[in-house]
Amino acid sequence: MPLTLTTVADLKIAIAGYMQREPSVFVRTVGNSSLDLLLLACNNARLYAERLVDFEYSRQDCKVEVDIAEGGSLAFATEVDDENVGVDVKKIVTPFIPALDGTKFPVELWSRKKWNDKVRRKFELARPVDNFANLPQWFSVSPFVVVKEGRTVFVAPSDSSQFPTNPFDLHFNVVAWLPKYMDGTEDDFLIENCFDWMLFYSISQLNFYLKEDERVVLSANVLKDTWDSVIKWNSELSMNSTDDTNLD
Repeated sequence: MPLTLTTVADLKIAIAGYMQREPSVFVRTVGNSSLDLLLLACNNARLYAERLVDFEYSRQDCKVEVDIAEGGSLAFATEVDDENVGVDVKKIVTPFIPALDGTKFPVELWSRKKWNDKVRRKFELARPVDNFANLPQWFSVSPFVVVKEGRTVFVAPSDSSQFPTNPFDLHFNVVAWLPKYMDGTEDDFLIENCFDWMLFYSISQLNFYLKEDERVVLSANVLKDTWDSVIKWNSELSMNSTDDTNLD
């Protein structure tokens, strides 16, 4: 029966085939635990690619419940339509905040340092005799931004009167991490569209686990050429889906 090459299990078989070994050779026992080096190599390939590239197919919308004073954590991000499905956020692309009528509109994403620098500039002329009880008025003309520090996000300025409820949901368009490969049944766009690079990179990883005279000779050019094709494929997805024309 021919391989369909659509799952991690198919990738594992292909790797073992290229290395002319049975998959069982790559299952090691460490202490009382069993370690599948083929699965580990596949996960390493996936993680390497995701660290270097913001894949278009990893873009999605999610939401995070935040408190106006305490903020919220991206660790608890979920899908917009299903709060039971978590989203592992790699990078925020665009944050959205709700208006009083529930409408969501995009705002800027700032670092905590950038926001702190703005607050500092506001207080450069502050004096001990000033009424700090009216602190919100110092920022009343400032536009809302979403501030991110680590995995914590919050809205600034913190004016609860401008939001329909508290706590409330912040919405984000993000680049998400793909789920980890656990049992080989997984199927994702890297397996479907970048199978060759996943194969060659995994082989390069597994060579470290073999004796020197058992390693598979893998051309550096082959690995580089397949990686370059992955980059080109993803960049063209972005180019084909966007319009740079500015009508403002």
